[in-house]
Amino acid sequence: LISTSGSGVQLKTIETFELGLPSVATSHSLRGIDHRPDNCVVADDPVAFAGALEAAVADVRNVDGSAFD
Repeated sequence: LISTSGSGVQLKTIETFELGLPSVATSHSLRGIDHRPDNCVVADDPVAFAGALEAAVADVRNVDGSAFD
């Protein structure tokens, strides 16, 4: 979830959380959202963001199951 501009809550952020899949988001993409899932990592630095993406892809066990119901 890469977002560096705009306003309000982004629907794509909510839809991603609803799927229950691991996600990586910028702080800006989480604006207006009070609670984020445990399997969502926040990374604003490009290198940290890339590392978090690699970790999310490598850990297939970090799925809450909602995406497969």
